[in-house]
Amino acid sequence: MGQEQVLGTGAAAPVRRSAPWWKWALSVGLAAGLIALLAFGFTRSPKDIPSPLVRQPAPDFTLALLDGGHLTLGGLRGKVMVLNFWASWCYPACWNEASRLQAAWERFRERGVVLVGIVYQDREQGAREFIRKHGKTYPNGMDPRSRIAIDYGVYGVPETFFIDREGRIAHKHVGEIGMEVLVARIEELLLASGGTPARTSPGAPGARASFPASAASSTTDAGAGSGFLFPVVARVDDIEPEGRGENLTRSLPDPRMRATSRRLGW
Repeated sequence: MGQEQVLGTGAAAPVRRSAPWWKWALSVGLAAGLIALLAFGFTRSPKDIPSPLVRQPAPDFTLALLDGGHLTLGGLRGKVMVLNFWASWCYPACWNEASRLQAAWERFRERGVVLVGIVYQDREQGAREFIRKHGKTYPNGMDPRSRIAIDYGVYGVPETFFIDREGRIAHKHVGEIGMEVLVARIEELLLASGGTPARTSPGAPGARASFPASAASSTTDAGAGSGFLFPVVARVDDIEPEGRGENLTRSLPDPRMRATSRRLGW
């Protein structure tokens, strides 16, 4: 039983049986689950994934500057730092935020803030032309083989990191950054580390209030109107125009920061 006679040989050959149904069901289920997982992953934006580096010491690096010399992160300990990863081919997001970053550098450099640009997967010639075109005067350097970007978990550009005086990553902003968020994050770190808020009256043009440390948590930002993160190209209609009022309130990612902005009359 369980054997059949092979014609002309007299030898018994084993009967072939099909695989049990549950093995087929398991294979189909695993394949379907893998496809669903991949499909879900492709629909997720990296903006929705919090960075594990927030509140951790910022990875140290040495950056060869395009203007000559080198910059070491460890050598800037004790200063509030802003690291911006960008590329000349990152249009329109990096182009839109370039003037804001330069304005922030001019506004805060005398208050002990250092802004550093790190060029991501770009040619040196293109990076130099971008710096000249946008009038960047803060330090910028190339990142060969994206080693610094890898250490910081950069997915694409632009991405901006805010580092406190203790050398910890306080915030990460994914995508194009608006002037309001840029100023608010810097003021928050200056105030938290004993700095003084901007000396402007609440009603003065360009005035910005400082956020107390309790008004905002360390987060991964993905402000409204950031557009998509490169290498997916940002759409022009995704970019929120500069402004105050509700535009600013919507651009603040943390609910407590939005509540604070309303109380301050932004």
